[in-house]
Amino acid sequence: MSDHRRNLYFYYHPNLELDKKLEPLFQLARDNDFHIVEKSSEANIIVAVGGDGTFLQAVRKTDFRQDCLYVGIRSRNEAGLYCDFSIDDHTEIVESMQNAEVEVRRFPVIEATVNNESSYLCINECSVRSTLIKSIDIDVYIDDLHFETFRGDGLIVATPTGSTGYNKSTKGAVVDPKLPCFQVSELASLNNNRFRTLGSSFILSGERTL
Repeated sequence: MSDHRRNLYFYYHPNLELDKKLEPLFQLARDNDFHIVEKSSEANIIVAVGGDGTFLQAVRKTDFRQDCLYVGIRSRNEAGLYCDFSIDDHTEIVESMQNAEVEVRRFPVIEATVNNESSYLCINECSVRSTLIKSIDIDVYIDDLHFETFRGDGLIVATPTGSTGYNKSTKGAVVDPKLPCFQVSELASLNNNRFRTLGSSFILSGERTL
């Protein structure tokens, strides 16, 4: 990663078993001149220990920082999109954080603006739905050009890594996480003489504005 990145912040949900597994990692990090900090704002490497859910929480609760690196560590033997290391691989974890040549992946992030005011960042997906149990009408624009008027339960906008979650359950496609794009999937669309939607998910370049 880089020699100048030496401040580590660990994000995890403490319990006796996990604390015991983390102690050798903490000690090995200190032995290799890393500093474990108490505040995420002081870190230049943020380490999430748990699973993909914990990693997503860590990114969100540390405000999607662009000036630091995020590292995902699995606390159990489970596959994940964001966690590249196992908690038992202490040496591999520390060596990777010391290696300036290690591959660093950048995941696409969705920036959602509500009513031209509040802005939110999403690393998996965001959805547009009615707060009531009824259908809603959505005018869909791509780069300020009208694409369609949707009517149904709502729309999901997913990143490539988010395509395996809620998006997939609505029959959306699973997208290669290295592609810079996002996917729009329908939730229970209604088609009649007035409303005629695409009827399937569609994928847009990450450079587009939806």
